[in-house]
Amino acid sequence: MDFSSLARRDTVAFALLAFLASDIAQSADVADSASVLRLADAQVAALRARPELVAAAAEERALEGAERQAALRRNPDLVLSVEDVAGTGAFQDRSEAQTTLTVFQPIELGGDRPARTAIAAQHRAL
Repeated sequence: MDFSSLARRDTVAFALLAFLASDIAQSADVADSASVLRLADAQVAALRARPELVAAAAEERALEGAERQAALRRNPDLVLSVEDVAGTGAFQDRSEAQTTLTVFQPIELGGDRPARTAIAAQHRAL
């Protein structure tokens, strides 16, 4: 994650919180003007009033996770196949069944992982 995207995200978050805090402060009771609005209280009130902010934060965390996952090696695949389980004649007994376990491990060549990571980072930036 580069500095410019962090700064942009923090600036947008601060502007949104400032707007919401001013909206909450204006809608507060005039008789209670001596009370102080804390940032934590403003954040909680903003999240309660705007559920789309919760969804946006969850989407941001999901995109961060997808970018982290894209930087990792691919997982191996395990395939288990069993043949001649319900056969007839000589293959009627389960002891004659043939079991095969296959392991597939993709081998990444030519910068597949950096390309995949770059795509995930661009998707998150969008």
